[in-house]
Amino acid sequence: MKRLHLCVDDSPTSPMEGDGQWTLYSFSSRHLSHRSPDHFLPPSIGLRRKLKAGTAFLLSYFEHGNCVWSLQDEGPQCEWDSVKCAGILLWEHPVGDMGAKTYEDRAKDARSFLETYTAWCNGEVYGFMIDDVTKCEHCKQEIVKSDPDGSCWGFYGNDIEYMASEVRAALDGETDVKIVGDAAFLADHHDFIGKKEKAA
Repeated sequence: MKRLHLCVDDSPTSPMEGDGQWTLYSFSSRHLSHRSPDHFLPPSIGLRRKLKAGTAFLLSYFEHGNCVWSLQDEGPQCEWDSVKCAGILLWEHPVGDMGAKTYEDRAKDARSFLETYTAWCNGEVYGFMIDDVTKCEHCKQEIVKSDPDGSCWGFYGNDIEYMASEVRAALDGETDVKIVGDAAFLADHHDFIGKKEKAA
């Protein structure tokens, strides 16, 4: 039997730490990524060009329990829980390093990044570990061996289908699987073992 641990990643990497990623500056001093809006607004000629080209976007922010970052005016709007101009998203690498070439494609890429960043802000980052579980023939106690190739971390909440596909590959067709862990609830909505089953 295999025991699949689905867990919350307690030390996830910020999406901004990877090479070739967007940089988000929040205008709120409560956030780690804070930068005063006076640094950006009113926009300089250079920033206006970036906003027009899609290498910079003004952002809206919503928070009611969890948070949501979005391109300006695209996310949840609430009189009490939303900020229309809450930050800015900048591409601070050479423009040639950006795969997207049109404004529309850059906006799409920015939205995807914001989904990942929002998941990170809300603690929705996960990992998995797989154990081989057998029973001792004599005492019937469990013998647990961790699979050195059966663990991976850093799956953001907007990409659980990819995590599920990695788990299925690591299980390599095994279907006698018990799902445990503080993120076992993910198995209620995603297929981790090749057939739709809920967590044990």
